[in-house]
Amino acid sequence: MDFNRKQPKQPDTSCGIALTKSDGESYVYVFDEATTSQTLRAIAKNAADKELSLTWHEAALLSAQVRALDQLLD
Repeated sequence: MDFNRKQPKQPDTSCGIALTKSDGESYVYVFDEATTSQTLRAIAKNAADKELSLTWHEAALLSAQVRALDQLLD
């Protein structure tokens, strides 16, 4: 019996979330297991940008969605 047999590589899975605001501004984030942290930082950076209309409340909701989807990727 060979216990060291390699499992077939699983295909890479990516997720996406989007928010379209009433002013027409859209925020779309696509990420995978390896880029979850970068995505969370990008959401925070967009919320901090005074030229964008993303609020901290919306950023928190988007971040919660990213974390929930990240759990599914594990």
